Amino acid sequence: MVVLSFVRDIVIATPKMPIFNPDDFMYATLLLISVGSGGLIRNVKGPTARKLVSTAVGVGLVAYACGNEGLHPLVVTLGNCALIFLLGPRYTE
Repeated sequence: MVVLSFVRDIVIATPKMPIFNPDDFMYATLLLISVGSGGLIRNVKGPTARKLVSTAVGVGLVAYACGNEGLHPLVVTLGNCALIFLLGPRYTE
């Protein structure tokens, strides 16, 4: 009897778990987009076009996952690219 009342108290006191966690859903969506984009990128002809498509997919994933908070890494990356381009490899390696 004591065991049954203990189990009953745990079941009643435990809040119902949601069917899915929104973070888990986002993570699974990001994984599916990443895997699915591999076939798209593989079919793109030319290295420059492939780089542009890969960059667009990456920026899209960051925008989906981070929202407005993803703007900071994007600005930092663009700033670093500008520094490397302007200063050249002699000063940036």
